[in-house]
Amino acid sequence: MSHGIHVAFDGEITYHEQGGYPDKAANRTAEGNEHVEQARRFAQYYVYVDRRYDTVPSTDHPERINAVRLAIRELNDTEFEALFGDLQT
Repeated sequence: MSHGIHVAFDGEITYHEQGGYPDKAANRTAEGNEHVEQARRFAQYYVYVDRRYDTVPSTDHPERINAVRLAIRELNDTEFEALFGDLQT
């Protein structure tokens, strides 16, 4: 599959072409849309890791997720219960 893209200096995509799937999501299969979403998420993560641009959404951001994990780990049982007791199973 060929894929061509041109990005201007200001970040605007001025050219994009590929031959593997329809450009419009409505014309793709469910599987095709999933492949596009996986490629989009991988590209966001790759640019984040390789170029250090903040391209990953905060809900998926590895450093932010880890910061939350560490903060929760520091809570004592009373603090955890007060904040998350209604969510605990």
